[in-house]
Amino acid sequence: TCTLPSPITTGYTATSCSGQITAASCGVSCASGYTGTPVVSCNSNGGTFRLSSCSVNTCALNISLLSAAYSVNTRLAQLRCTGLVASGMCALALSCASGYMGTPVLSCSTAGDMFSVS
Repeated sequence: TCTLPSPITTGYTATSCSGQITAASCGVSCASGYTGTPVVSCNSNGGTFRLSSCSVNTCALNISLLSAAYSVNTRLAQLRCTGLVASGMCALALSCASGYMGTPVLSCSTAGDMFSVS
């Protein structure tokens, strides 16, 4: 039996996993924005579960579809936003256009899709 890491490993969610339990008793899934089939392993009795096999979703950015509220650093976009990439790779290429405030957020809910920008 093991316990979940605290805080839980990035990319995972868990239900019914409090205290010392077996891996089979713990419901672990990939968090929103991640894809895969989670593997839960316990290397030593009384230890901490090791969570693996969930990967961050990768999406594509279609710059021509962005609204006028966003400004694109074309050089960074060419370097970091080509093909399917994780949102963290591409986020630095976007900023709010003049007259707009905030930080653009890229979301990739389904691997292989287009990023949604808000």
